[in-house]
This record gives sequence, structure tokens and C-alpha cells, in this order.
Amino acid sequence: MKNKKRPVLIVIGNNKNGGIAKHATMLANGFSDINKEAYIIVTKDQNEQSFFDLKENVSVVSTKNTTTNINKAAKRKIALRIKLLKIFSFFIPKKSKARRFLGFSVSKIRNSLSLKETLEQFSNPIIIALGLSYAIDVFYASIGIKCDMLYGTKTYAEGELGGLDTDIASILMKSFSGVVSQTNYTSDYFKKLGVSNIKVIGNPLALATPVYKGERNNRIVNFCRISKEKRLDLLIKAFSVFHNEFPDYCIDIYGNIVTQAEEEHRTELLNLIDTLDLTDCVKIHNARKDIHEVVKDAAMFISTSTFEGLSNTMIEAMALGLPCICTDCDGGGSREYIEDGINGLLIPKDDETALIEAMKKFANDRVFAEKCGQNATAVRERLEIKNIISQWQNAIDEYCS
Repeated sequence: MKNKKRPVLIVIGNNKNGGIAKHATMLANGFSDINKEAYIIVTKDQNEQSFFDLKENVSVVSTKNTTTNINKAAKRKIALRIKLLKIFSFFIPKKSKARRFLGFSVSKIRNSLSLKETLEQFSNPIIIALGLSYAIDVFYASIGIKCDMLYGTKTYAEGELGGLDTDIASILMKSFSGVVSQTNYTSDYFKKLGVSNIKVIGNPLALATPVYKGERNNRIVNFCRISKEKRLDLLIKAFSVFHNEFPDYCIDIYGNIVTQAEEEHRTELLNLIDTLDLTDCVKIHNARKDIHEVVKDAAMFISTSTFEGLSNTMIEAMALGLPCICTDCDGGGSREYIEDGINGLLIPKDDETALIEAMKKFANDRVFAEKCGQNATAVRERLEIKNIISQWQNAIDEYCS
């Protein structure tokens, strides 16, 4: 194994409950299992506590908690670099790709000081940045530092860019040691931008809860962030129609909230539930660490997202053997893992009628639903953590010097 002794730094924004934090935790634990020194670097959190369970030898480091100060010489060097870039840009046509890139670089270098200081604490690290915004931060913070950097996608392709100029995105991605995409959809999109050093690796699974094969209760479940792109309002509205024919069913949504906007959206959803007179049968609960044990015997799992990268909740629900209904949302993850009518039901996004019909299909034919759920459990082997870490290690060996 090449690069065996080099530390692995996984850079994310925060280590709270969420798909990216879970992905980072799984990767860090997986690298730890093969005796690699692994750290999670958080750039937004003040504390270093993790919602998810970390192996004893995995550490979380917050850039907000760095105790040392960047010395004056380092600050002068960065200031000089910015000044030279500004001078150089005057000799480049204003609307050119190079001029736009230089202007973008000036702002990013100026804001990279605390992350740079953190990265300098490690010797020749391999850095995995989950999300393009963090990959860009690492790119500028690591200037002058001996390291290799892999960018791992966290959502669908267009969402990764977040409005960033595609020319600038292309220049940056070609500069990374390698790119790891969650889905073929995003990989194909980036290839159109000229990115060739890219591999597709799914999110890892390591469920302690075994495949469920017992009797199922009349519960519909989802566990996700309470954010608008999850379209939980669509799920609730569809259920209000479904419930007229199947009054014994209920919905349990287990939601984690990170931002104020998500807290406000939770209030909107509660008001919708009240308006539709569903308060007795539709509940929004707090996130739980034992979520797999809690949902394993539900009648079905439903994801109504408008976009996803590769949904952790979807693949976990599949791995549990839950009959799954998922929208064919932007990002391609659901269509790459769900074969409609074989291991789940795939419906168009934002289609309330299709969702109601899919719910009725599972409710009316429990044998069919159970067969879909059991077929879905094949995802356990496909995304088993040892297999995924082996694929990441192969990417590291190929892309990192």
C-alpha cells in the first residue's frame, strides 16, 4: 500500500448531525481500521464534538480553535502574493477566463489563513475535502504546503458549483490531485468540464442493525435534515390523501436541524400538519443515534427530495430491508441504486399523484413491498465500508504522489 504513513485529513464545515458529517465519520473510521492516521478538520464549528461515534484514534480538529497565531512573516508573504496577483491581473484582458480566475483567487487566499495554519500542523498529508467549497478553501490554504488533495462530492453536480463560474471550477478541479464523485451523473457532468482524474465511489455503509425480516407496522418513515429540498411538505400533502383510504397508517419523520432556516422550515411543516388535521398521525421527531433500530420495522421509507448526491438515508433504509419509495431527483443517486419495481419504487420528483399511487401500491401488496425491501439489501455488500475504503485507498495510490 502506497502512502501508508501519511495522515489523512477530511475537511468539512461542521461535525453536527448531517449527511456530510456522517460521510466524513465513516471515512475516518474506515481509514483508522486500516491503520491510517485520520483526522476530521471542521472549518465552521467552534467545538470538536462529533454527533456520530468516532474510533478512539480518530481526532476532530477545529480551525476556529487554533491556539497559535500566524507569524508576521507568513502574513507578509500572503499579502505579497495577493499584491502580485492584483498587479499581474492588470495585464490580462478584463473579461478573460484568466482574469476572472485571478480575481477569484485573491479573495480566497485572503480568507485562507486559519485553515492554512491548521494544515501546517501535519506532515505531507493527504487531504480529502468533502464538497467543492471546502476543496477550494483547501486549494488556496495549501499553497506552499507539501500535500495531496482529493475533492469528494457531497451533492448533485450543479449544486456542487453553487453558482461558481464553470471556467473557474474547471481550472480548480483540474488542479486537484483527484476527484471522487458519489454518482455517475456528477462524474459525467464534471467530465464535460474537462475533468479526467475522477472516480465514482459510493458512500460507505456500516450498519450494526441487521436486515429486518419480521412483521411490519403501519408506519411511513423518513430520517433526514429538515430542509426545503427534502420536500417533506409533498410527503405530508400526499399522505393526507393516502390517509383517507388507509386510516391506520401514520408518518414518523426524524429530522436533524443545523441552521436557523431549517428550524423555521420545521415550524412551517408543523403548521401544514395542523392545517391538514394530521396532528394525531404525522409526527416530526428529533434526530436519534439509534435511528436504524427505531425505523427498521416500518411499512415503508419515503424520500421526496428534489436533489441529492447519494442519500445516506436512502441507502441505509435499503440496507435495513425497508420497502423504499424515492424520487428520481437531480443528482442521479436514486436512479443508480433503485431499480423501479425490483428493489424499490422510483417516482418523478415533485409529483404528488405518483407518490400517492406508489404508497397505495406498497400498502395494497405487502408481499410485493417486502420483496422490494429484501432485494434492496444487496446494497449492503455493494457499499460495505471495507469495500469503499479499499476504493478510496486505490484512488489515493493512483492520484497521490
